[in-house]
Amino acid sequence: ASDVYKRQVKNNGKWFLINEKGNQVGESEYDDVILDEIGFSVRQKRAFVKQNGMVIMIDTNGKKIGQDSYEDAKPFNAEGYAAIKKNGKWGFVDINGKVVIEPKYENARSFSNGNAAIMENGKWGFINKKQSQIVECRFDDAKDFSQKKSCIFLGKVISYVMRLRGAIIF
Repeated sequence: ASDVYKRQVKNNGKWFLINEKGNQVGESEYDDVILDEIGFSVRQKRAFVKQNGMVIMIDTNGKKIGQDSYEDAKPFNAEGYAAIKKNGKWGFVDINGKVVIEPKYENARSFSNGNAAIMENGKWGFINKKQSQIVECRFDDAKDFSQKKSCIFLGKVISYVMRLRGAIIF
């Protein structure tokens, strides 16, 4: 089944994943399911769920991926790494649960189109998968890069649109 059809439902205070037919996937129930901004939990056949106060990564069959648990996480996007929080800092993992960028940021969003929004000193900017900062941390908020290689930054008054190479267009 496609990732698009994997959903989450809550019943009697517990969450579980369902398939396109509405049947429960796996036998585990969770305290919470980590959702993205539009309500999806599963991307790249992975989801993050909360169990016993910690967040773990699972596959679409409900099987735990890796041995690590996290304080928080952001769902994967269509490609790239997912943001995870450990010891109060944000870093990134791949779909196998391997830490690919050690937690060191105040906040982060999962990678999208090769880049991820990260927060340092209370401001947002962007890094690439090599951890090179492609946009300095100077914005009040930042969203994912879209498929058109653009990104929306939300400032206090003006919203900026930015091309992948760093040129800001008003």
